[in-house]
Amino acid sequence: MLDERGFGSIEFIFITLIVMILLVGLSNLVNSETGQMQTGDIAQTKMTGEKMAEIVNTVYRNGAGYTISMAVPTSMTVFVNNPAGYLTVLSTSTGANMSIKIIPKNIQTITLSSGNVYNVTQKANGTIMFTPL
Repeated sequence: MLDERGFGSIEFIFITLIVMILLVGLSNLVNSETGQMQTGDIAQTKMTGEKMAEIVNTVYRNGAGYTISMAVPTSMTVFVNNPAGYLTVLSTSTGANMSIKIIPKNIQTITLSSGNVYNVTQKANGTIMFTPL
């Protein structure tokens, strides 16, 4: 009896439309959350890089013999590139990376491992060195 007047077809189309609207809404919500997580990971990586660059720059400004201990957070690897004058932080868990410019040009080229602590020292010849503790 419902099919004789077309009500069955209209109800089916109406229910299908509601289901599609719900699926699109849920899909947008999931994409938004994923984007916010990636933004947070990039921000955390940048903050870590800026903190470490500040330590290196402070050691450089305070002269020979000045030392500061620097801990590399877990899930982060830090690359210090001597000729380019950059400190690059890589999040090993998310793949986010950030390069921060540093002041000293006479600096040891090194890869600082995740979860380790290093002494950052300026030697008498002006070279910035990293010594694992």
